[in-house]
Amino acid sequence: MLTSAGMVPLMLAIPSFAVAEETGGVSSWARGEMYEKVVHAFEPIVSLVQEFSYPIGLVVMLGGGLFVMIGNRDKGFSLIQQARIGYILVQSLPMLMDMLVEIAKSI
Repeated sequence: MLTSAGMVPLMLAIPSFAVAEETGGVSSWARGEMYEKVVHAFEPIVSLVQEFSYPIGLVVMLGGGLFVMIGNRDKGFSLIQQARIGYILVQSLPMLMDMLVEIAKSI
């Protein structure tokens, strides 16, 4: 068997296994690091939806205004109200979800 001075034959290598020092090591990792990775993975999607909520809400409100002008007041005001509520929800839901996660972590 040809080996160089710096190489150790594979049969002589002793495998080492990492052992968790505490019992809840995996669960704390799953709660902490895994949560952060998932949240950071979805941040671009959430910000994209938030950026598109303004122009979409504006178009729907303008459409509602046109309905009011042509005589269908109920449908027009309904569109404006739904666009308003939708915009507020899209802008505030990430903050509310962060608050719920912090509450769940403290329990």
